[in-house]
Amino acid sequence: MDYKPGDKAWSVMPVSAGWETLKFTLNDVKRTEEDSVVFDVPSSATDTKPVEVFVPNAFTLAATAADRLDRNDPVMVATSGARAFGRVLSGDTKTTVKVRYRFAGTSEEKDFDPRDVLKLDGKLSFGAPVGYSETKDADKGERKVVWHPAQLVQVSDAKAWIVTNGGKPIRVEASSVKPMGVESIHRPGDKVWAVRGDELVPAELIEAMEDGLRYKVKIEGEEVTVSLEGVTQPLK
Repeated sequence: MDYKPGDKAWSVMPVSAGWETLKFTLNDVKRTEEDSVVFDVPSSATDTKPVEVFVPNAFTLAATAADRLDRNDPVMVATSGARAFGRVLSGDTKTTVKVRYRFAGTSEEKDFDPRDVLKLDGKLSFGAPVGYSETKDADKGERKVVWHPAQLVQVSDAKAWIVTNGGKPIRVEASSVKPMGVESIHRPGDKVWAVRGDELVPAELIEAMEDGLRYKVKIEGEEVTVSLEGVTQPLK
C-alpha cells in the first residue's frame, strides 16, 4: 500500500512496549520506510509526547469511506486510541456517519468522518471478527475441536495473522479461520455461538438489545449479555 504523509490508516500496533499485546487503531501516517508505515502515537495514557511506531505494511489498511452504509450495518470505529464495534444509525458515507457503539462497557453515539468507519461485511478482511479452530485432547483419549474468538489482520500464503481477544498476535492456518456472522442481526430463538471466556460455545439467543448492538443469550441455562462481535451463527 502506498501512503502519503497525513493519510489515515488502520493498523495493528503494540499496546505498550513490545509486540506481545496488540490493538487495532486508526492514526495519521507520518511516513513510510521500506516495508513499514510509521505513525506518531502518544507514548502512554499519561504522557502524550508522541513516539514513532513502525508497523509492517501488511498490518495496515488505508482508511477509506465505504461505498454504502445502511442503518444497522456493523462497523468498527476508532475511539480513545483503540477500536470499538457498533452499528450505523444514519449517514450517507459522504459527510458524516452516526454510529452507536460499545466501549469500556457503555453505549455511546457519535458522528464520524466516513473514512473513520470500517464496514464489517462478513468477509475475511482486515478487522473482521473471526473464529479460529484448534483440536485439543478430550476425555478418554479423544480429540475435540474448539473454536476461539479473534480479529483478523491478514491472510497470505494459506496462513492468517489474527489477534486474540486478549490481544495476542498468532499465525494460524487460514483454513481454520472463519468470519463471525455479525453482518445481520440475530433473532430471538436463533441457535448461535457466543463468546464465553476465550471460547465460542453453543447458545440460544434470547433478545437483540439496542438494535443488535448487544445480545442476551442463554448458555447452559444461564442468561448473559454479549456484544455484537461476540455472537455468530455456528461455524464450520
